[in-house]
Amino acid sequence: MKLATYIDQLTAAGIEPKIATAHAKAIETMLDDKYVTKDYLDAKLSELTTKLYQALLVQTVGIAGLILAILKLAPH
Repeated sequence: MKLATYIDQLTAAGIEPKIATAHAKAIETMLDDKYVTKDYLDAKLSELTTKLYQALLVQTVGIAGLILAILKLAPH
């Protein structure tokens, strides 16, 4: 909800505009630290996906190296 809309609702309910504004700003300040934006979540998801692909690549290279070492050491 927009800050101005909330203030309007409070004043329409009989709350003094100065108190309504202070209340709305206090709630806005409190909630700013509690919620994240969609852009933030998208960035974090992208970062996590990149790390996952890096880990999978390292794992694949490690497994391939192990297989090659076993094949090289195995008696023919």
